[in-house]
Amino acid sequence: MIKPIKTKLVNIWEDSNEIIHVEFLERFEVSDSDAKEYLNTAFSSVDNKSHFVLMDLRRINYFDSLGIQHLINHDTEKYTKAVAVILDISSPFVGSGINLLLKLKNQPFPIRVFPTEKEGIDWLLSLNEKKSTPLF
Repeated sequence: MIKPIKTKLVNIWEDSNEIIHVEFLERFEVSDSDAKEYLNTAFSSVDNKSHFVLMDLRRINYFDSLGIQHLINHDTEKYTKAVAVILDISSPFVGSGINLLLKLKNQPFPIRVFPTEKEGIDWLLSLNEKKSTPLF
């Protein structure tokens, strides 16, 4: 279990299903420098193993392509099994952000976008069940 972390950018905690919750705070801008700060915080909190991550981006107000690339890149693969991104998909601005996320090629881990936390958690739990089910 990781210790909960609260910063000016994000709140990070682990639930009883070992899913890491990352709640980006209001007015967070996913810019290059903010993404680097978040990753330094997140990497210092994990226990040197990979986790399923629920990333709540419903409160953000700006997407920067470099910031997104830092959040979802091969350096994060060591700590990430899959990411469920929670977004308010009713906003046209967020719609363009979703398109940016989905157009990233060579994603180092599975990424899906959901409108609700429950849907994201259900998907992550289904991936965990698939990995723990024996093939024979």
